[in-house]
Amino acid sequence: MKDFDFYFQLNSCVEIFVPSTLNRNEHSAEAEAVQATIVDHLISRFSEMFGGATVIDGVGGWFDGSNVIKESVKIVQAYCTAEQFGANLEKVVTLARKVCREMNQDAVTLRFNGQTAFISQN
Repeated sequence: MKDFDFYFQLNSCVEIFVPSTLNRNEHSAEAEAVQATIVDHLISRFSEMFGGATVIDGVGGWFDGSNVIKESVKIVQAYCTAEQFGANLEKVVTLARKVCREMNQDAVTLRFNGQTAFISQN
């Protein structure tokens, strides 16, 4: 087997999970449109910061105290170096907060190298 020499190693992965609901749990055509706009914005921003981005479809659920809320999510991810992530951490958290505010959620998921944080509006 031939050895592959890479010019750089992208040893880190950052992801923001974009919900498909507004106001915590409201499904609507408006929510889908907002999600699409936000995903497009995140692809652009991640591409500027890290060189590229990928969107993965997922399904998630959370308990609101009475019911399990299930929804589709779009996971916007970028592979990067640890140095790139460190240099852009504040921008990434600001983006996650913006998603949270624009979709009026209690929190959105931000994941870095498998470690998860729930980012609130503030």
